[in-house]
This record gives sequence, structure tokens and C-alpha cells, in this order.
Amino acid sequence: MPSFLKKSSSKGGNGEFWKILVVDDEPDVHAITSVVARDTEFEGKKVKLYSAFSSEEARRILQEVPDIALAIIDVVMEKDMAGLELVRYIREELKNPYIRLVIRTGQPGSAPPREIVLKYDINDYREKAELSSNGLFTMIIARLREYRDIVELETQKRLLERSSFYSSVVLNSDIQDFEETLTETLDSFSNILGLTVKVEKLGEIKEDKFNESLPSVNLSWREDKSVEFSLRKEINLSERIKVEFSKPLTLHQLEIISIFLERYLVTVNNYVLSKDLIETPYKVIYIISEVTETRSLETGEHVRRVGRLAKLLASKFGYEGEFLEFFEIAAMLHDVGKIGNTGCHFE
Repeated sequence: MPSFLKKSSSKGGNGEFWKILVVDDEPDVHAITSVVARDTEFEGKKVKLYSAFSSEEARRILQEVPDIALAIIDVVMEKDMAGLELVRYIREELKNPYIRLVIRTGQPGSAPPREIVLKYDINDYREKAELSSNGLFTMIIARLREYRDIVELETQKRLLERSSFYSSVVLNSDIQDFEETLTETLDSFSNILGLTVKVEKLGEIKEDKFNESLPSVNLSWREDKSVEFSLRKEINLSERIKVEFSKPLTLHQLEIISIFLERYLVTVNNYVLSKDLIETPYKVIYIISEVTETRSLETGEHVRRVGRLAKLLASKFGYEGEFLEFFEIAAMLHDVGKIGNTGCHFE
């Protein structure tokens, strides 16, 4: 994960503040920005200001402080175009496309706006004279909105990528690994979202009768931060699971996690049902094959060994999942024709 998206360990990291970096060699500029920022609040979070009086000091702050949403940068500081070199450093060396960059200059003649906007990856260009208190407030809110939206889109993208990855993992897992894989997936999601997650087992649910049609997936969300569902373990046995996040999820985050959980649980349900459907004829076939081998001089273990060997060979040829079970069952019947031999008589 890029350093600028990691959860900060400092107070105000973890989403408590919007972090704004002011880079300017004039103390008055910092003072004015501080006055406006002090009373600025957006979506329930206040602004935390970081001040740098040179581009070198700004680089140090950018390396140490994650998740800075906005940087307001002067063009001319310790040297001409120091601010523009800082812009290039942020975009090309730190590879941070998320932070919103505003160029603010008191010498517009030395840095023509059209040339700067076209040449550098900035989000706004302002002359210091035009930034009144209201203008500065409006600019800050507009840039924070942009930052919020772009980070949210990136979060959704990464959630979808992890969801697709773990969904494919499920298809190649054994039933005893499903619970572990689910916990690992939720931990991965929580790291992307910058929060913590707690997985709690509420108890097992048993059914008295064989149920051919497994129950549909039912997710019970409460207050957008916790969800309960049943994880199928055996054909007649489920584990009730509760997942609680440390803070409410956004609508898009909730939808993505719900889609993943629904796909995950349907896959597990299908696996349990197909496993049971395969195991029943497997037992019958094993008995038939064992009888066949008893009429020759082989043991019943020979049947198992041939089946396992066929399954292993099939996996080497790229087969997977239920196809491997079919190869194993078919191989166990390799000598079933002996039952029809003239010399085979059952007493």
C-alpha cells in the first residue's frame, strides 16, 4: 500500500482530521491560512494544518505524515520554481496522485498560469492577492471534496480486486479452510478501509433432516457496521458468524462487501452440497470396487491407491475442483469388469 494511504499512528491520523500542508516562506501566509483552517469543518472532521517554510521541509513532512489531503504551495521560496519542483517530486517520486495540489504565488509574472497548469499536474492556481478569507475557505472545501472522492474510488477499486482474488481462492479451497479464508479476507478489507474488524462465532446451527436445497444467503446488517450470516460447514451444520467493523461503512463499501459475502457463502453452500453428492456414490463405488478386488488377489487399499493416483495425475494436467473427484471415482472402477468374469462366483 502506498505510504500516503496507510493509517497514521499519530493523533488525528485514522480519519479524525483533514490534513493540509502549507508550503510558503512568508509567515503571514501561514498565519492567515491558520485562521481560516481553524474554523473549517467538512463532513464532521476539522482541519489539521502542517506548515513548511521551504520545499525541503515540505519533503520531510510528506515522507513522515500519511494521508495529506491538500498541499497549498508557493512557487518562489528558497529558489525560483522551488514550489514547482516540489510538485514534480510529489507526483513523480512519491507517486502520489491523490493529494490535491494548489499553486499559490505572489509573483504571477514569474510563473504564467496557463504554462504552469498545462506543464504540471496541479489542481488549482491562485494568486495570493485573490485569496480572501472566503475565497480560501471555498478553495479548501472544493479540494477536500475532490480528495474524498478520488480516495473513495481507489478504495472501491482495491476492495473489488481483493474480493475477486479471494472469491477465486474459495473455489480451490477445502471446506476446512473456508472459515480461515473468510477471516483473512475481512482482515484484508479492514486494512484497505483503515479500520479494525472483529469476527465472532455465535454458535452452531444443526438441522434434524437432510436438506437438499441449502438455504439462501441472508446477510443481516445493523447500523452499517456489523453483519451476521451463516457459514455452512456440513450438509446439516452451519456456524453463525458476526462481523463488526470499528466504524460505519459508506454505502459503496457496504455494497461491495455484501456482494463478496453473498458470492462467498453461495460458493461454500454449493461446495458442501456437491461434496455430499459426491461422497455418497463414492462410498457405494468403494464397496463395489472392494468386492471386485476381493475376488482377485488385491486388497481394498489398492482401490484407494489407484483413485488417488488418478486424481494426482489429473491435477497435473490442469484439472481442478470437482473434476478431480470424478477422476478418482472413475479410476476406482478400473477393474469392475472382473465381476462379470466366468470365474467370479458370489456365495
